[in-house]
Amino acid sequence: MPYYLVTYFFNSFSLYVKKDQRKYIEILGLILLVFLSGTRYCLAGSDYYVYENVFNKSAHTLDVLRYIFTGVNNGVNINYEPGFLLLNSIVKDLGLNYHGFIFIVAVIFYLLFYFGIKKYTDKWGLVACLFMYKLMFYNTFISIRQGLTIALFIYGLRYIIDNKPIKYFILCFICYYIHRASLFLFPLYFCRYIPVSKKILRNVAVLFIPTWFIRSFINLEKPIMSIISFIGFEQKSEGWASPIEGISLIHTLECYIIIFLVLYFWDKLDMKDNTQKIMVQLLLILIPIFTLLSNWILFTRLKDYLVIVYAILLAYIINRSSSENSNRIRGIRYIKLVRPTFLICCLIGMVRYVMVFDGGVLMNYDSFLFHFLSIFS
Repeated sequence: MPYYLVTYFFNSFSLYVKKDQRKYIEILGLILLVFLSGTRYCLAGSDYYVYENVFNKSAHTLDVLRYIFTGVNNGVNINYEPGFLLLNSIVKDLGLNYHGFIFIVAVIFYLLFYFGIKKYTDKWGLVACLFMYKLMFYNTFISIRQGLTIALFIYGLRYIIDNKPIKYFILCFICYYIHRASLFLFPLYFCRYIPVSKKILRNVAVLFIPTWFIRSFINLEKPIMSIISFIGFEQKSEGWASPIEGISLIHTLECYIIIFLVLYFWDKLDMKDNTQKIMVQLLLILIPIFTLLSNWILFTRLKDYLVIVYAILLAYIINRSSSENSNRIRGIRYIKLVRPTFLICCLIGMVRYVMVFDGGVLMNYDSFLFHFLSIFS
């Protein structure tokens, strides 16, 4: 636990230093995140060992490339996506072991994630703290394939904002070959055409509240199985096409609290700015995921790609408010409470996640560096 807390406080501290010093604090915070995700040792339950087995049995790079372009299989594991297998093979052929692979994946993830986020906001600390609560453990400790596609999507959001569909769809194809479940990233490009206004956001949020209570009576098994069959994940259809213990009420409430804050401080947002507009449009997409569709794992996985908009939207509100005359700002006293309250809530959420996940296995962080293990074969 101490390693998580130090990393959390270091990243949050970047929000309180002068702008000319912020970059150095952010880089140090980023290095700490790479350390947590990239040097972890025997953490994250069975997935750690499953991916270790995939890495150790991965075919040579040329064999994977031959399989991708010709379909000729010479020892390639067809149970995993060829893009992910190619990354395994390249790292292995470079002479690195599984520890080296985990480290390389973490470096790729955080570089894409950091430079993606910095394109949309200068409040990296706000995003990093939300990330440590909502995304870090599951997407960089456990489901590393999904994690890589999340980082690619965050980086590629610029192509939606700048209306560059070819670049965005190329990125989606890369994601698909790393994790087939990222297929739903393709239609997300068209979120830029969703009409958005304060009234629309309010009405959609209110409209979907009752659906949270009837979600258990909605049967989506057939369309979900069709989607899974289409993307080649038939072996997962039983688990993914059945209702699960859905997104908890607390996560739905978090989404609605963010919506309330966005509505309350709507005049601090600029809908003529494409970046801010896209973030609100993505927030609109989150509403049915946290209500109507919150019992179905295929749809709930999409939330991990989008929840980062919470911090980005709050950053816009904070930035706009701090640049205006305080006497003219509606609710200035409340705005000043947004940042510290958000950081405290994310900290509590992170600590709770660590304590309850899989019986508390994440409590005692371990790194292969502590055991003086090499990243080379």
